[in-house]
This record gives sequence, C-alpha cells and structure tokens, in this order.
Amino acid sequence: MQEPISQFSKNIISMFESESNILFDMRNYAKLHISVLVLFALSGIFSLSHSQNKNEDFADFYIDINLAKNIKNSELDDYWNEKKAAGISILTPYYSGMLHVGVTYRPFESFIENDSIPDCSSLLYYIGWEKSLKLTPLLTFSVGPNIGLFQMIFDETDEVSNSTDLYEHEVTLGFTARLDYKLTDRFSINTFLDYNKVMTKKRINMVYAGAGLSYSFRTPGWLVDFLK
Repeated sequence: MQEPISQFSKNIISMFESESNILFDMRNYAKLHISVLVLFALSGIFSLSHSQNKNEDFADFYIDINLAKNIKNSELDDYWNEKKAAGISILTPYYSGMLHVGVTYRPFESFIENDSIPDCSSLLYYIGWEKSLKLTPLLTFSVGPNIGLFQMIFDETDEVSNSTDLYEHEVTLGFTARLDYKLTDRFSINTFLDYNKVMTKKRINMVYAGAGLSYSFRTPGWLVDFLK
C-alpha cells in the first residue's frame, strides 16, 4: 500500500513543482541543454584572442573564500529566514577568462513553529566562466555565466523523516559579476554579485551580494600539462 503523502511533501511539491522532474523531462532537458550551450558559447567570442594567451591557461590557481547575503526576496522567504551564505571556490585562467568552480553553503531557519516545515540547509555546486577586464594594475572586473545544482537538505523531524522528503535537487542557471583588488602578489580581496535562477516550473530567483579573500599560486608544470 502506498504511503500517504505528508503535508510537508505537499508544501515542497507546491514550491518546487515542475512539469516533470527537470532532470528527466525531455522538453525541459532540451531547454536546459540549449541554455548551457548558449551560455558557455560566449567564451567562443574571445577565441580569436585565445591563441595569443593559450600559454596562460591553468597557469595559476586562485582559492577564494567568501561570505554573502541574500538581497532579494524569493519564494523561499515564505517558509524560511535565510542566514548568511559561506562559500569556497577555485579559479584558474581559461580561454581568455577565468574558469570558476565552487560550492556555497546556506542555512535556512523555518518560520513555522511546528514540524510541518523544518529548518534546512542548502548547497549550491556550480561551474562557470568569467571574462576578466583589468581596470587598473590592481583592480580587475570579471563577469560571466554559470550552471549549478541546488541541493536542499531538510532537518529530520517526527513529521519529516522519509528520505524522499529530506532532500531536494534542482538545476540552476546564473551569472556572477565581481571586482578583485590585488593586495600582494598572492592575496586579493573581492566584492561580488551573484544571480541564480532555480529551474523549477515556478522559477526561484536568488540574488546575493558578498565579499571574499583569494590566495593565488603558480600551478605545478605537471598539473598544467595534465589539464591541457
């Protein structure tokens, strides 16, 4: 006998409702596939200059840690109070820009006093490409698209204990704009603006402003050869 759907599941389904799971619905998959191709094809605009900068690909690695705050109300605000986000990412030169891979952690505190909507946390895994423009010898502006996977992990309660209720995954599309200021040869600080759209039927738009600290180092020759 099929277990009755919980009230929590109904709430989450209404919020994350999609025409079918986006990872498997062929129409949405096609739209996503086209969107990804368009976003990352932007890097091809700069391919003519890439031949002159090819030796810079993967030449350096940047480790960035950051804090961010949500600056735009979203559908999630109807259920949770979102705390500050913390993230870590790795950047490296690629195709006349920067390849950007990272993860961001965000905790959410439920407004609902009973167990029908528990507290939760989220992880956003993403990969993107950013075009960099040096404004001054010390100041650099970067902007570019990204694609990610948004995972929500709900606290287990008496009402919410089914494994299918405790996790939710959705694809995201977005972009990042950032300013980096070089402090030393190795350290820099940055401010950034992140926009992410969670690709459910009822889109969830998230905008974050934040700041971070980066440390850079030269990539070992063997690793450069492997990556190329």
